[in-house]
Amino acid sequence: MTFLKMEGKPGVTLINLILVPGIFFMSTLVSTDVIQSSVYILTNPDYYNLSKTEQDTISANTFSIGTFLSAGLVLIVGALYDVLGRRVTCITNAVVGAVMAMLFPVVSPSVIGFYICRVLFTCTIVISLSNPFCNDYVTMGSRGAGTALQFNGNLVGTILCV
Repeated sequence: MTFLKMEGKPGVTLINLILVPGIFFMSTLVSTDVIQSSVYILTNPDYYNLSKTEQDTISANTFSIGTFLSAGLVLIVGALYDVLGRRVTCITNAVVGAVMAMLFPVVSPSVIGFYICRVLFTCTIVISLSNPFCNDYVTMGSRGAGTALQFNGNLVGTILCV
């Protein structure tokens, strides 16, 4: 099976190959949209009702904390995929990310609740983007194409979200 110059390993389906760039595309599209939306809710009088300065500070802080925690998380993500399995890890991660995104307005006006939801949401993005699907599904001879397609998925997701 071949998809956009990625040659799949024996037994790999077209859906498996589409997942290689598809997860990067969807993760980028969804995360950019959710993070942009979560910033605007901070100044909304119906929810957090913060000033622009407070919004900027909280946004920067949650990004920094999320990035710091994600740096450590990257070291154990491979083990999560290996121990829990690909399907369980992906589904659990998607559910946790969706719940965190839905909780942004629910936890208002608690800024601490916002911090927790935003940081955990950031961690779910790292788990999605650290998937082993290129190595699992693509032959060694076309992994360069697979890796390039992953980042093309990321770029297309960014472009469509802006």
